[in-house]
Amino acid sequence: LWSGADEAAAASPKLFGLLAEQGERALRSEDLKLLRVDLPRTPVPANLSAESLQRLLFAFVARRDLDVGGYTQGMNFNAAFVLGVMREEQPAFWALVRLSESVGLFAHDMSPLGAELGVLDALVAARLPRLAAKMAEIALPLEAIAARWLLCCGLGALSPDTALALWDAILFEEWVEAGGGLATLHASVLALLGARVEAALAPSARAFDVAELLFSAGEALDARAMLEALYPRDDAQCKQ
Repeated sequence: LWSGADEAAAASPKLFGLLAEQGERALRSEDLKLLRVDLPRTPVPANLSAESLQRLLFAFVARRDLDVGGYTQGMNFNAAFVLGVMREEQPAFWALVRLSESVGLFAHDMSPLGAELGVLDALVAARLPRLAAKMAEIALPLEAIAARWLLCCGLGALSPDTALALWDAILFEEWVEAGGGLATLHASVLALLGARVEAALAPSARAFDVAELLFSAGEALDARAMLEALYPRDDAQCKQ
């Protein structure tokens, strides 16, 4: 409820139906071309149809065409995940709209992603300086590890339960304050990297070893550990 998806649906109750009915006719040719490549390789949620996922994604991209513009790779995985959680197309559509608006990383020229990778570079240098130094030493760019984490909001790196907890936090923090969703996504990446710092700093760890450790960092964080990393307890207050 606090994500704003219900409010958005109430404000435009017929929009999803109209866009879904138009199907591919509502899409720009360049978006349709990319979608025809990506949809067949997108996992369809259990007990749902590929047609349902296609309707959701076509409608979502068509709405973006009316607003900020088009399809980029990564949206397909986000759409499949949301549909698997919501189980119905219209609620999934509005939840996907709110998530996209909360992080704002999708663009044809990838400029928002590039900007946020720059922010993340600075955060890693400040919060995890030894890891930043190690990655520089072995010429492992952060974007090679973190780009998909950012675009897919943790999907592929985290278990479904942990990803869902993260998405809850992103939507909640954006509801609390504009920009909070993106800040939460940054914090989640720091948590992922932090879970592998000690192993990555081993003297014997080479570039391949460090990359493999960081790519699999999500294995070290379940939903509870992710939320604890995002919302660390103040032990002094807990004791009062």
